[in-house]
Amino acid sequence: QEVEQNAAAIAKGPLPTGEAVDAILQVIAGLDAASRTGILHRDVKPANCFVDLQGGVKVGDFGLSISTHARQQTTGMFLGTPQFAPPEQIRGEPLDARADIYAVGGTLFYLLTGQPPFDDRDLTTLVTRVTTEAPRSPREMRANVPLALADIVTRCLAKDREARPASYRALE
Repeated sequence: QEVEQNAAAIAKGPLPTGEAVDAILQVIAGLDAASRTGILHRDVKPANCFVDLQGGVKVGDFGLSISTHARQQTTGMFLGTPQFAPPEQIRGEPLDARADIYAVGGTLFYLLTGQPPFDDRDLTTLVTRVTTEAPRSPREMRANVPLALADIVTRCLAKDREARPASYRALE
């Protein structure tokens, strides 16, 4: 039960900047470890980041994960959480670590501001916004977010995967 209470705490933002950065660095370490074994998460979001009894942040719920060693088949069906999913995942395109890096950026945006980078009641409008609109800077909602941190978040949320950091190590 204590883990559940702590898990709920990570899903609520905004967190102090230092806590948000510390939490996301632990998430990145977990995703990097999964990636080294050939796993792509595909559903990174605050609700899937859990605080353990020692206060460490872990990535959980690998229910939508896929092997990066197998040839990816596109089904034309979107799986994931649209507020945190990259445009290429929504479009059903092949994915690599930069898809999860996008979701890391969305998760950090949420931890810093208390809101996802994109949100809308209408799913069609939300999906359109995620795939076409540039994200706002977290500084628009929270002016005390350091500029360099805001720049990293917006780079992670780039529409073009080539403009995102190429690896988890580039984020550490």
